[in-house]
Amino acid sequence: MVDYNASTKEGIIKAKRYLDSIGRYGNSPFLYPLYGNGEMCQCFCRLCAVFGGFYFLRFPLAGFTIDLSNNQCTGIVSTTGERFRAKDMVICNNSFLESISSNKNVIHRTVLFTNKSIKSSEKEEVTYLRLSAQNKTGIHIIEVGFGPGCAPDGFFLLYIFQENSSENTDEIIEQLLRLTGDNFTRDNILGQLTFDQVDTMSTSSSSSTLSKLIVTHGPDGSIDHDSAVEAARNLFYEIYSNREEFLARAPDPEDIIIEGTDNTDETNNTDETNNTDETSTTNTATDDTLATKTNTDTEAL
Repeated sequence: MVDYNASTKEGIIKAKRYLDSIGRYGNSPFLYPLYGNGEMCQCFCRLCAVFGGFYFLRFPLAGFTIDLSNNQCTGIVSTTGERFRAKDMVICNNSFLESISSNKNVIHRTVLFTNKSIKSSEKEEVTYLRLSAQNKTGIHIIEVGFGPGCAPDGFFLLYIFQENSSENTDEIIEQLLRLTGDNFTRDNILGQLTFDQVDTMSTSSSSSTLSKLIVTHGPDGSIDHDSAVEAARNLFYEIYSNREEFLARAPDPEDIIIEGTDNTDETNNTDETNNTDETSTTNTATDDTLATKTNTDTEAL
């Protein structure tokens, strides 16, 4: 998906990606995470925990410790007065982001809770529409229901968002109702939530005015996660300086080695197996029946 003012090259690249994605996981080129996009965050959090990441719940921060000699952030202070030192710190704070961001692009978001789909279908689907608007990106509409696990059976969530548009929410809903006709009316809208969000993804730098304190960006107005992945990659290499692989393949469970695990039992089992093999070879020369039974037991071990 591209903006109306996208270049020919950008349009061709996006069109190729769209065509390459068709038929990979079904007839649609799109993938939508089960239970919504929040599950993607949980996926990375769980993977981090597997490799030793720690999480402090209900542990708000009161401030940072700063070395005034070099203007470097050296740690954090909790509301209970506890201090933690760290080599690098990553923070996401909306007020802090707005103060350093030169981009004041605003994303208008609306969520509708409905009892009917805007597009009738025999099975639960994820519906995507893009309506024309005065802005260059248009109006994006995504509908999810019981199939993706985002709403109870028989109900739907309609997610509407656009960037820097003079059109208000009521105008967008009226435009949608004209498009759906009698199939979907205002009576089918059970609830509505509207809010604005400052787009900080286009901020020139993720670094704050303090050394060793890195600021993450919030979501932008696109329907995919390309910009988020690119921002995460840049942030990753800002910390690790190409010493590690970004988004390395997660190892299989049997390949995970936990530090401090005692491997003595495994070594002993290996020695016992080797000794059994030697016994089996010796017995083969004297009694074929006994050797066969011993070899079978060895394979079971």
